[in-house]
This record gives sequence, C-alpha cells and structure tokens, in this order.
Amino acid sequence: MRRFLALTLLTLAACSDTPEGSQPLDAGADAELPQWTGWPECDETAATQRITFVHANDLHATYTPVNGVSPWSRVRGFYELVRRQSPYTVFTNGGDDHEKGSVAELLSGGLSTIEMVQGMEFDLRVIGNHDFAWSLEELLAFTHDEHSDVLLSNVSYTGESPELFEAVPFVVKQIGCLRVGFGGLVSMPWDERDVEIPENFYPELAGDYDYVAQAQALVDAHRSEVDLFVLLNHVGLGDDATIAMQVPGIDIILSGHSHTLTGSPVVAGETLIVQSGAFAQWVVRLDVDVDLATHEILDRDFRAQSVATAPVSETMQAVADHVMQSYAPGALDIVGHVQAPRSTLEIARITAQAALDEFATDAAIVETRTVWQSWESGPLTQQDMANTFKVERERPGTPGFNSFYTVHLNGAALTALRDGSPEGPWAGLFPATIDLAATYSLAVQKRAAFHPDEFLPIGVEFSDAPVFGMEAWEVLDAYARARTAMCLAVDVATALPDCTP
Repeated sequence: MRRFLALTLLTLAACSDTPEGSQPLDAGADAELPQWTGWPECDETAATQRITFVHANDLHATYTPVNGVSPWSRVRGFYELVRRQSPYTVFTNGGDDHEKGSVAELLSGGLSTIEMVQGMEFDLRVIGNHDFAWSLEELLAFTHDEHSDVLLSNVSYTGESPELFEAVPFVVKQIGCLRVGFGGLVSMPWDERDVEIPENFYPELAGDYDYVAQAQALVDAHRSEVDLFVLLNHVGLGDDATIAMQVPGIDIILSGHSHTLTGSPVVAGETLIVQSGAFAQWVVRLDVDVDLATHEILDRDFRAQSVATAPVSETMQAVADHVMQSYAPGALDIVGHVQAPRSTLEIARITAQAALDEFATDAAIVETRTVWQSWESGPLTQQDMANTFKVERERPGTPGFNSFYTVHLNGAALTALRDGSPEGPWAGLFPATIDLAATYSLAVQKRAAFHPDEFLPIGVEFSDAPVFGMEAWEVLDAYARARTAMCLAVDVATALPDCTP
C-alpha cells in the first residue's frame, strides 16, 4: 500500500494557476474539438515548435462518479481543453490504472478499467505494477488499445502466444516537425507484506529492474533516431531522478508510481521530470518550446491543475456512465448506516465482528493500518465499503493483502495473540475464556496469516495453512447489508427509524 511508504511531496508554491505563457483555463472551452486525425503537419517556416504534454498517473480506478461526474471525465476534459489551445498536445498516462478505486473493477475482475482506459484515448501509456493485478490474461488484454501506444520497456512476454501481447519497448512518433521517442519502465512487483520483490509478475513475463541499465540501453539504441527523447516511467520520482543523473540524453521523464505531485518540473541533470500525484486528483501540463535546428529545449511552462475544477468531457462521462451501469449499477446504493462518526480503530472493531459473523470463527483480528478511511455518521454505500478496505492484489493474481483467511491455532497461541496485540495497531475479538490445550479458529488478514512471525506476537503459530475467505471490503459489505435487513445500524444496536425488518 503506497500510503505506507514515506513518499516525497514537493511543494506547490512554485506552481501558479496560470503559468506565464499559458492561456486561462477556460480559453476556447466552448470551441468544438476536432475529431482526432493525428497531429498537424510540420510547419516548414517555423524556427521553433511547442509540444505540450498533458500527463496523468496512478489514476487507480477512481472513476466512480462524484456528484454525478466521474473524475476521469475531468482528466479527459482538461486534455480536450489544452488540445484546443496547443495543437501538438500529447496525452500520456504514467501507469497504475487498476486497483484501490471503483467497486466496478472489483465486480468485473478488471474489465471495467480496461474499458475506461480505452475510452480515455491516451496517446501513449505505460503499464504500472498494479496493472498486473488480476491475471496474466487480463494484463494481456490491457496491452491492446486501438488509440494508444502501450509501453513496457523492461518487461517482455515469453509465453506461447506472442500475438496476445501488444506492449512495445519503444516507439517513435512524428509530432509536427519533431521525431519524439518514447520508452517506459515499470517497477518490480510487490508481495502480500506490501514489500517490493525482485521477481517476475507472472512466469510468462521476464522483467529487468535495473532501471539505470535499462534506460541506458534505450538511449544507446534510439537516441540517434529522435529529436526529443522521453521516458514515460512507472518507477517513482526518486528512481527517475537517479536515471536522469546517470543516463545523459533523456530530455523529459513523465513519471509515476510514487504518487508525487510536482509543483514545478524537477530538474535532474539535463532532464525535466513531472508527476501528477495520484487518484485522479490532479493532472499536469508541461509545455516545451524546441529549437527545430538544434532540438534544444529553449523554454518551458508548467501547470498542475486540480481535477475538481477541470472541465468535463461529455464523451468520457458517457463512457463512465455506461461502465458503471454495466458492472456496478448499485455502487452508490445505500447498504448500511452508522449512527456516529467512526475512527479507523472503531471500523476495525466492527470489521472484526463482521468477520466473526461471516466465517463463524472463534476469534478475529483486524490490522488498523489496513483501514483506509474513517466514517461520518449517516448512510454507507457499496463504494464506501470498497473505499474503506482498498484492494491491492499482492502478489499479482492472488487475493488482496488485506483480505481475510481462516486458520487454526491452539489455546496457548491464541492467548499469546490476545495478550500481545495491543488495541490501536490491532482490533480483536476473542473468546471470554481460552483453554490452552484446545484448538480454535481465527479470521485474520492475509499478510499476518502468511507471515505471523513478522506481523503477530511471539508465540503465535498456526496449525494449518491459511484458507482464503473473502476480501475485507466484501466482509464489511455483507455485514452492513445484514444489519440493515434487521433494521439495525452498522455500528451500534440501534434500530433504524421508519424501518421494518
């Protein structure tokens, strides 16, 4: 879970709402956007050419409508506005379109996100580590895109059906007078401890995570072919800066993975690096003016635009509405009610009770750090349940690391768990009395189930292998619905008003 990392957040102080050289946000907003037929031809009389990059990264399936509008339709709307202003605009995606977002993805096994990304019509996009989450088959489908070039420079497909894999290591685009080359690196996968592991995402994929060496190989192979060299990376701002300092010849890195919002371009060596944060909250615009004789970047402008105030693409909103209706028509239906605001610890306690009810175990524990948000009093929707326990399928192709498993242990181990798990990091429910020689069942989340020596107190050992139960959000959702059917609030034994069971 990226929020467990110490991420760099660069100040926005250097970013004005309308940087010098940029038009106001609403300029040309009413003009009809021409149908895409490619970038304009080269102006042979020009001495310079401006290229504009509209870049978003780590969108993480945050396309469920908010007040009737999908945030993704605003990301696309900002691009459409900029393209009216700057004809050589390139729309790029820094990876991690999957996971931690819409309940539609959870119910569709990733298919809804494929449809949404294809509907966005990026010009170029890179595969992020979360985009491998669901299965090899879903990943292969995600590499197909009628509009976008899909980049994956440091991971190759070694399976029996190479025609199913359409990602490419490098592509050259003619944008006006300039030949622009694009490569894209992805980070290594993560395991159920939420730790990076230097392994392949799937056996049929071969990856190399020496980012500097991989970037150098791209520069060596392609720098002479292009006028502007761009990496569309999903390795994080820190690694991107290291690449830029150690590999001359990279003009721009459009970054992702570390969820960093750059308030102005980071300059590392001769390279400009920008990133747009995460969760479709921001989208960034980088303008560069290039000398057509020397191919030197003469000037630049930059804007970080809040998605909340960006214009809406009606076309993309229609795609989002269709996707939500197709895969999660009940995403915003009310499934439960809470009578008072609840902290993450209190939600963990409620979820422990939900696990006891769902799995009929003797005990249950919930790690408070896996709860993503607190609750206000009032109604809860299915999307709220998914937002409370965001799914990250680590390792790829397996259940999420905060999902529930059931195990067995003896009374001595259960006592050690009860006595050694202080409230705060953990919320637990245990039998009133424990027989040290008896065997008990326990509902526990995945990373503690598979790594009790790392996450649980000394002396806690299980007598059998963990058995998958359900994702944590599904357990909570089922509990909320059951309580509502009994006309009870989720958090207290209070009858709901005007309710008949």
